[in-house]
Amino acid sequence: MNVNKVKFYALFFLSFFIYENLYAAEEEIKFETDIWCPYTCDEKLDGSKGFVIDAATKIFADHNIKFTSTVAPWARVMVRTEKGEIDAMGAAYKEGREEKYIFPEEDFGKSINSFFLLKSNKWKYKTPESLKDIILGTTLGYVYGGEIDTLNKFAKKVSPAGGDNGFERNLDRVNKKEIDAVIEESIVGEYTLKKLKLNDKIIEAGTIGKKAGIYIAFTKAKPTSARYVKILSEGLKKIKKTGEYQKIIKKYGINPGKFN
Repeated sequence: MNVNKVKFYALFFLSFFIYENLYAAEEEIKFETDIWCPYTCDEKLDGSKGFVIDAATKIFADHNIKFTSTVAPWARVMVRTEKGEIDAMGAAYKEGREEKYIFPEEDFGKSINSFFLLKSNKWKYKTPESLKDIILGTTLGYVYGGEIDTLNKFAKKVSPAGGDNGFERNLDRVNKKEIDAVIEESIVGEYTLKKLKLNDKIIEAGTIGKKAGIYIAFTKAKPTSARYVKILSEGLKKIKKTGEYQKIIKKYGINPGKFN
């Protein structure tokens, strides 16, 4: 074999080695969530990932960062994120969580929590004291925009449901009259009732607290998180300004004005 051929093959294998290592080292954000559709969905069940994931995927792709998502029970997701076993979790309120996770400056929008119950039940939330006779279903690990302490203090009983879709479990418990009402983020509640065709049987019965921001939370256990929150925050501001974010939201049948 002549010298030129040796050089050619050496360069070929060197280039292949460099390419393989660059490919293997592709930057990736591992994100976990429970089912909180239309914010975050199970693609296998709903045919879509949710507009929070869609927006984040687009933003990080613009920086050559792969954003991969999986569904798991929320209580487990929080522990894994805190330990740094995954990079991020969401969609989430930051109230009561800022000591454990890093949040971007920009949120995905503002939301509020509502109570849902059987149409035949005439109860309606007015003040924390009005919860005194209510057995309330919640989702394990949720803080409800910082209102979880109020719920625990004033409700007759708080009964958490676990798993990756606590709200649907609680709706079933409402149907069976095992609990009186369930609390859930208002858009998630409306979206789920429509999907399950329960609109005529289960209704909204008041809201609690003030509107709070919805975020993706990043682990404090990894130095990359500081960069990721900056990219996400700047990216959200950009796609909101261009109108691209509003288009993503509308794909899920949601009016962007609900997040103001």
